[in-house]
Amino acid sequence: SALWHRIDYCCVAFNMKDLPWWKQLLLSLYWFSQSSFSAACLVILLPYQVKLMVGEEAKGRILGVCVLIGAIGSAVSAPIFGHVSDLSHSRFGRRKPYIVIGFLTCIGTYVGMAFCTTPSLLYLLMTCWGVNAITGSIGISAYNALIPDLVPVHQRGAASGWMGIMTMLGYCLGAGALGFMVEKTGVLPIYMLLIGLNVACLIATLASFTEYQ
Repeated sequence: SALWHRIDYCCVAFNMKDLPWWKQLLLSLYWFSQSSFSAACLVILLPYQVKLMVGEEAKGRILGVCVLIGAIGSAVSAPIFGHVSDLSHSRFGRRKPYIVIGFLTCIGTYVGMAFCTTPSLLYLLMTCWGVNAITGSIGISAYNALIPDLVPVHQRGAASGWMGIMTMLGYCLGAGALGFMVEKTGVLPIYMLLIGLNVACLIATLASFTEYQ
């Protein structure tokens, strides 16, 4: 029953083993790639693409709409998908299926956004960004639950610290280093680089732990 499942889960949580620092790092590695993508999109890629489509004067208004769509999509969907993953259990684990499904659905939006550089594709770009915010919440809401699921209470501060480091490094790459590329390469190579980075980091993170089923 659901009651015994929760009791069993509490027993597992009470008996959690300490995680070495390198496992805490790997657990946070996927957040590095996700932060890189978010920063690159909001600071570099979306502004560059919208400017190509509508010009400098209308860029601010269109970007504002894009950010609003993404924020509303995430705010509505994240609590729902997080709650659904709380209630789930399978032989693949509670969180892993949602992390993988969320990532795979986001790949389609990444590819769609990568080819949106002409005015006729403006609404496709905005749609892809909105869908990305919603489908991304499938994986991110489950991913954010991994620390309380897998890390002992006395190590959660350290694990959160690794998450913070990965966030800042992701911002540095996405909003900083990649900004020097866009004028020379266009957006497509950057999107492909970010997709490859996300795949590599996701595999490394998922391979680093076995979760309670």
